Amino acid sequence: MKKIWHPYHKWECYAAGLWATKHPRGLSKEDCEMAYTDFLASPKRFADALTLVLKEWKNSCEHFLTPAKYRSGYMGLTPSQKDTANGIAQDFLAKWEAAHERENRKIYQDVERQGVFF
Repeated sequence: MKKIWHPYHKWECYAAGLWATKHPRGLSKEDCEMAYTDFLASPKRFADALTLVLKEWKNSCEHFLTPAKYRSGYMGLTPSQKDTANGIAQDFLAKWEAAHERENRKIYQDVERQGVFF
């Protein structure tokens, strides 16, 4: 799958405040990291959130579902919790890729047929 780029103002994650420079509700950096650690450590909460992300954040998924850095709250997880969170994330990435593979293949075939970029 090739990288799809979108400008930041089209990212649903940007509109939701994921790139905000201030901590939400006056929380400290440590509070935010602990909240993120707790979120990732709860397989059901994490999977439920990823279900919504895949359903509702099309542009963000297209733009960011490539190898990327992680937030520092991840480092607060135990090795077992990291394995669980990584497994859930991998499952949802595979679901997203499978759902978009046919669409992307058709787009690239259409572009190739037209001789664009080649």
